[in-house]
Amino acid sequence: MKLSTLAGLGAGYVLGMRAGRERYGQIIAAAKSATKQPEDYGAKLDAYSRKIDSLSGRLDGFRAKLRNYSRE
Repeated sequence: MKLSTLAGLGAGYVLGMRAGRERYGQIIAAAKSATKQPEDYGAKLDAYSRKIDSLSGRLDGFRAKLRNYSRE
């Protein structure tokens, strides 16, 4: 093999390894993020559920007031 061919293969190997390491880091970060998300979604879901319950209670009170006005 010629020296230029070996240099080309060496450069390709080094660049491929660097890209592979970066991609591996991205995959690991995505996996960690995915395992964290259900907890985040659970907390958000609880917050939305509390807001809906609060609004539901307000609507019930509003409906009761409307019923009282319609009876008068």
